[in-house]
Amino acid sequence: MAEGDIKGRARLLLGPGDLSRRDRRKLGRALMPELAELASAGDSEASNILGGIELEVEGNPKRARQWFESSAAAGSAVGLRCLGWLYAEGQGGDRDQAKATALMVQSAEAGDVIAMQKVAGWFRDGSSGEVDLVQAARWFFAMLGKGNGDGIHEVFQFASRMSFEEIREAARLAGDVGWGESMIAVLRNQQSKGQ
Repeated sequence: MAEGDIKGRARLLLGPGDLSRRDRRKLGRALMPELAELASAGDSEASNILGGIELEVEGNPKRARQWFESSAAAGSAVGLRCLGWLYAEGQGGDRDQAKATALMVQSAEAGDVIAMQKVAGWFRDGSSGEVDLVQAARWFFAMLGKGNGDGIHEVFQFASRMSFEEIREAARLAGDVGWGESMIAVLRNQQSKGQ
């Protein structure tokens, strides 16, 4: 089976679909040897897919963690994010929020929007240790840079608790000071209207 075909079939297996649990397991087990061969040759995407199959289809977070460790070690943003999630949830090994946060930040720095949203929420809520609204706003702003505005409403929820300098710093860290200035303009407008 061609490399692209096997990965495509495996991705369909992991997505929403009409396959029964039994059929998903059967297909997953049929694809795993070829995926393992690709992963052994250094294919991070194959490692990520295997991690997903182990976690979502086989229900084995310990083996999933091993595949995600392999892809994370190769610098895969998806592998870093998935491994971070496993550490955060204590799946497949010990729970370690500090390690989870470090991995999720690495994934976000590599451009993974899902990781950006997750780590932003952790900094906003203090799940990463202490509440850090600058880092929370940074990652919600960074999502905008990737064309994803899902987090901007989150920033509006807490930006009034930040100084203008903190907002500017978050935008600078996210790579576009314009987002901070836009947020400040909205806050000033709200203040002038007494909202």
